[in-house]
Amino acid sequence: MSVILTSDGRRLVQVAAHVDEDLKIKAKAAGINFTQTFVDALKTKLKESDE
Repeated sequence: MSVILTSDGRRLVQVAAHVDEDLKIKAKAAGINFTQTFVDALKTKLKESDE
């Protein structure tokens, strides 16, 4: 697994997700950022699991 080190010291890794093709097409047409959406969803789920 390759790691990208950002200038502020964060370590980033690439992940893969499989989604229905029509969801991908609609999201792209709507200008939805997949990476940011995925990160936001993970943060929300982790917050919920801490409660």
